[in-house]
Amino acid sequence: MMRRRNPKFLFLVILTLPVLAADAWIWGYAINVRKDPAYRYRPAGIAELYIPREKMRISGFRILARDRLEIRLAPAAPAHGRWSVRADGQAVPATGSRYPRITLRTGVHSYTLRNTAGPDHTFTVRIDYFSRELYARNNQTIGDTYRLISASLPVGRYRSHPLAAFAGRDISARERREAEKILAREIGIRAGDSDRERVEKIGRFLLTALDSRRGIPAPDLDPSPLGSYRCAMAGTSAIWCDQFARIYYLFANAAGVPTRRVSVTGRLDGVVLGAHGFTESLIDGKWAYVDLFTRILEVENGTGTLLNAADLLMLRRVGSTGGITAVVFRDGRLQRLPFSTVAPEISHYLAPDAILVYHRPLLPLPGSWNRIHKAARIMLNPDLAFSLATPSGSRYLLTVLLSWSGLLLLLFWLLFFTGRVLRRRRQEKKQ
Repeated sequence: MMRRRNPKFLFLVILTLPVLAADAWIWGYAINVRKDPAYRYRPAGIAELYIPREKMRISGFRILARDRLEIRLAPAAPAHGRWSVRADGQAVPATGSRYPRITLRTGVHSYTLRNTAGPDHTFTVRIDYFSRELYARNNQTIGDTYRLISASLPVGRYRSHPLAAFAGRDISARERREAEKILAREIGIRAGDSDRERVEKIGRFLLTALDSRRGIPAPDLDPSPLGSYRCAMAGTSAIWCDQFARIYYLFANAAGVPTRRVSVTGRLDGVVLGAHGFTESLIDGKWAYVDLFTRILEVENGTGTLLNAADLLMLRRVGSTGGITAVVFRDGRLQRLPFSTVAPEISHYLAPDAILVYHRPLLPLPGSWNRIHKAARIMLNPDLAFSLATPSGSRYLLTVLLSWSGLLLLLFWLLFFTGRVLRRRRQEKKQ
């Protein structure tokens, strides 16, 4: 008598083949052959991309009493903290607590808070406070209102990442040692140099040496940053934007300036919206645009604030460049020029509708392990992407969904067939 098939079993059989076929297409073709980045990145917002986990931020508030407000911070200050408070420049009683507490004054006032019992964390908030009695005088039933007008710290709850998630983790010990020798002997990096001085020294040195080497790389170019640098210095291969970015990435991180690689990508109906590689360095606590291929080391606005790639993307959208300047390598030296002189070069690569992809490095492992690590990172810790038209992330989500489904199905069939083999062996022993 024929045994009836379990419908759930048949469903798993029918499901497995298309899932594995889709996985094979995504990993074998879309990611490794076509190299479509949309299968490898997750969309992210400005705060997640530009505020490192190490930077203190206001993560919340707690109303202690009608005019008493506690400001929550992350990372949190030590539990034994003590905060001094100044309201509109006048000292008021200090608070002995982990988080600063303010006795609010009615109306709009500025409060400066400083941690006096640990790391020197100082910040300012401007708060508008009105009590319910003030509203009642005008026959309003509105309760007490607390309005944060401004703060010197970032404000909000959002996902954040440590600097190590972007900068330098993939540089091998050998490459770092070699880069440090060049930094000390040839570039002249000194212990007392500021972040800006280090960036300008490295940029000037590399552009002086490599500016004439730009072009299509040779097929046998060593892909490692140090290998590409040596090939370009020896004149055995030209280099283009990606190699310029990787070489600068090596030297900047080795010099103690956290630096990450960023790519411009995007395609619509066969038309490329952007294709470029550059870097961002953490200068004075802020990610800043650095692009050796276009000979740009800094871009800053009229107040001296350094601009990043997302700033430039939005700047291109609104078209306002008044007061913005750039440090540029021209005629063999660094010059500060109006942004309008370099805007055409940036606009050639940084289209307003392009997608910025922020790369998170692989660990320096042997080639076979790197392939496994790359796949694991795509599924667990992918590159991040941003654009003014936020990427949907649908292809990345599809990659994750199908990949985990495929792994679970393979695990099921492995356990299923292993169980059958073991049961058969036990039956044969009984016979």
